[in-house]
Amino acid sequence: MSRISRLAAICFMLAPLFANAQEMPETKRPQPAQRNIDWSDIGAKAAIAMLGAIMGATIGAFMTSRINRASSRCQVLRELQKEFVYGDMLRPRLRAELLLFYDAEGKFKDKNFEDFYKGAMTLDEYADVAAVLNLFRLLDDYKTAGHIDEAEARKAFGWIYRWWWEKVIEPHSKGLEDDPNWKPHVARRDWLLQIEAPPLSTRRA
Repeated sequence: MSRISRLAAICFMLAPLFANAQEMPETKRPQPAQRNIDWSDIGAKAAIAMLGAIMGATIGAFMTSRINRASSRCQVLRELQKEFVYGDMLRPRLRAELLLFYDAEGKFKDKNFEDFYKGAMTLDEYADVAAVLNLFRLLDDYKTAGHIDEAEARKAFGWIYRWWWEKVIEPHSKGLEDDPNWKPHVARRDWLLQIEAPPLSTRRA
């Protein structure tokens, strides 16, 4: 048998196999389960998480600021109290008290602060009295500006101011209540007058 005849015979034998191969269905590979991803839901959750983080950071910063501010306000009040009780204000305060409250000779009894300023007192004497007035004005200004806490300031200075108001400031403010030059210094600080002054014998303790 020639080579061509043998090749033709082989092709004839293999023909059914090729035909069957064409008729066989394609093997289907298992496909992964399809998931419907809701991107809008994912975006909303991410936005909520981000908003929560921002709010947490904002609240944390706010609370830190409040704590720092409260600490600063307490520090300012402590400095004022220390200054008045045993700091640089101690000597002027005691001298002013001796001049106006323990005025045995009645030298300043019928005079007001303007009289003191215009010569009824020496410059040094008036400087001591003015130092006390200025401290109470500073205390009031700090309260108005929010540099000190009103309730804490009242606890620290309320009875002190009441004593000075009743014994010294009010008696020597006659005729000056409505004077624009003197009113800031001698005005009645009602917010400080809500605490009763202790007896004089315990006031120095």
